Amino acid sequence: VVVLCACTPSNGPAASENAVLPTFPPQTPKTDMENSSSHCRIRAEVPIGDVTTLSLPAIDVQALQEQDQNLPKDTPPRFATTTEVNIDSNVYGKWESTEDALQVWRVKIISPRAQSLSLGFSSFNMPAGGCLFVYSPDQNQVLGPYTMKDNAEHGQLWTPTVDGEEVLIEVSVPQEQVSQMQLVLGYINQGYKK
Repeated sequence: VVVLCACTPSNGPAASENAVLPTFPPQTPKTDMENSSSHCRIRAEVPIGDVTTLSLPAIDVQALQEQDQNLPKDTPPRFATTTEVNIDSNVYGKWESTEDALQVWRVKIISPRAQSLSLGFSSFNMPAGGCLFVYSPDQNQVLGPYTMKDNAEHGQLWTPTVDGEEVLIEVSVPQEQVSQMQLVLGYINQGYKK
């Protein structure tokens, strides 16, 4: 298991908690695995044992709840804290090949004591034939597939929450399209209350 710190590369700004986020709403939850095309699925045939892992520091639930009690009354309710990261699929993680000429990229995120996790991709452009899934390790919760139909003018993708402390991000793209894909995870929202 490769463990990465929750930080940006040394030539960029440091990671920060509670960053000011762009106001893009999360995309509608997508869990239509049954109607996905055969190439757009979680790639069970690619071993998951040595997936690159991003381990975040454990969240301090008590401190966050105390902060909530001191927020101004007109502040919208908060259920998560945000950590800013810079996880670029061109730099982090590992690409693996399948027999049907696809490239598969995965990263696992672990956030101890989190009740849920949601992700903000600050750069998202999926080429033809590519798809992205976000799912719990047991695959009981699956978001996706996100495909080129989910490419937006603002170039971002925001997911709904997945319950628990861990999520996996998985992308599969035809080999000849990998260079066309843009995928940068910019924000991890760590839920500390329901």
